[in-house]
Amino acid sequence: MPQPIHLACSQGHLELVKWLAKQEGVSLTAEDNDGKQPIDVADSAGHHKVVEWLTRKKGEKEIRRACESGDLEAIKTLAKQKGISLTAEDNHGRQPIHWACSQGHLELVKWLAEQRERGVSLTAIATMTTAGSLSTWHVQMDISSLSSGWRSRRACR
Repeated sequence: MPQPIHLACSQGHLELVKWLAKQEGVSLTAEDNDGKQPIDVADSAGHHKVVEWLTRKKGEKEIRRACESGDLEAIKTLAKQKGISLTAEDNHGRQPIHWACSQGHLELVKWLAEQRERGVSLTAIATMTTAGSLSTWHVQMDISSLSSGWRSRRACR
């Protein structure tokens, strides 16, 4: 039996697919009885806009994983792919810069900071609601001199 995400993809309902993807427990890689993931269902039905969006979401998840692990080469490779954004936000407004800073990956943060033409901001703020409380992640960088070093700080307010 297909999940609701599979049905929305089969009919090309992009806005519904986007909404479903944000809901807890919904997986973009869930398989139906035929072993097809939502992207496979959308592709076989010819819904190219849904396929493009799902492909972009997959790339964003790969970027997030690479930022968490500090894999600079993976980020550089992913950033070259069409449609991949270095400022894509997750369901809580966190961008790759937040993930890299939260894990202390200095070289990765430096590289991301150099990507300003792609919209990367060193003052990006992500607002998250968890367990009924509102938290704010704010990335602050002192970039007075690249040669004298960088200071990064993640404050959770």
